Amino acid sequence: MRINFRTSPNPKNLLLYCLLLLGAALNAQAVISGRITFPDGVTPFEGVSVSMTGSSNDVTVTDANGQYSFSAAPGGSYAIRPLVTANHLNGVTTFDIVQVFRHLSGQELLDSPYKRIAADADDSYSITAQDTLVMGQLILGIITTFPGIESCRFIPASHVFPDPANPFPYPTSITVNNLSGNQTNADFIGVKVGDINYTAITVGGALGEPSNFNRIMGKALLDDNSNCAHDPSETPLADWMVVASGPAGEFVTNTKIDGSYSIPLPEGDYTVALIRPNGLWSVCTPPQFVQVGLADTITVPLSGQVNKLCPRMEVDLSTSLLRRCFPNYYSLQYCNKGTIPVENAYVELDLDPFLALQSSSVPWSTQSGNTYTFPVGNVDPGQCGAI
Repeated sequence: MRINFRTSPNPKNLLLYCLLLLGAALNAQAVISGRITFPDGVTPFEGVSVSMTGSSNDVTVTDANGQYSFSAAPGGSYAIRPLVTANHLNGVTTFDIVQVFRHLSGQELLDSPYKRIAADADDSYSITAQDTLVMGQLILGIITTFPGIESCRFIPASHVFPDPANPFPYPTSITVNNLSGNQTNADFIGVKVGDINYTAITVGGALGEPSNFNRIMGKALLDDNSNCAHDPSETPLADWMVVASGPAGEFVTNTKIDGSYSIPLPEGDYTVALIRPNGLWSVCTPPQFVQVGLADTITVPLSGQVNKLCPRMEVDLSTSLLRRCFPNYYSLQYCNKGTIPVENAYVELDLDPFLALQSSSVPWSTQSGNTYTFPVGNVDPGQCGAI
């Protein structure tokens, strides 16, 4: 005899089972993790603040092995970005300045894209005499931070430089779109600004007091059509000052060669203003009021206009140190801060009688006593060069 038992499902139990399955699906989390090292790819970069922004926001710090990790919901999109804004002087010495001088003079080129990124002390996406001046001011205590505010720069380890001799610009974050599973290779290479020979100390996270991940960013463009709005074809305004002022203080940076700027700062209310370099220019964007929250990125576009058509050449001469009876290096930087190009420009240098010029990266065309003339050709508005 065979007896079959058939039972009808209890609707309440079925509903509970479905709810449990749904809850497990909703609570499923994926991992985004990685490691941050120095340019050797081995030495861990401890104490680096790392932010995750996007579908959800979070902040963590790398451990003694340079590792970090986030939990994130699948299907979301996220941006991972390291940041260090503390201890700018760490690892910066006069020997680093000498290395930059030797690079500029062509005597010994920096042999790594990461060294060249470290040498860009003024955050201009270029290596010029201005970088040695900034490093010297930092060593002497004239300034306490680099102009870009960040004391370290981080590049995705997977990034391949199209031209290692000119690594600018470079990515500073890793983006994960439509997260479908664990992402465990979001690795970065960390570069200490100004530390050409990699002597910065990070024992116990010595570089990293907590960093501000909230930031104001944008671009400054030349308003070619006088509508005071950004148009894709407009010319970037390089080396213009941007100031964010609020109860937490005043935060200052300069625009890069592509007109972009980025200011990390604490949470709070700020007024963002573009500062014209001289009276030949005007600012058409009025000061902008913004509110910055935790892990916020606020974009503020800025525009400038031509006030008068006139060239304006500026020249800076600097040296890090002088020593009797030894070769010494000077850097001469020139810029056209005007609104129209300068044609057939030249720089005249008057040397002290106790100095003898031995060589230069740009040949001089004439010499009269201790006066040397260096032709630099045509110089466009905003264009700079170095000798």
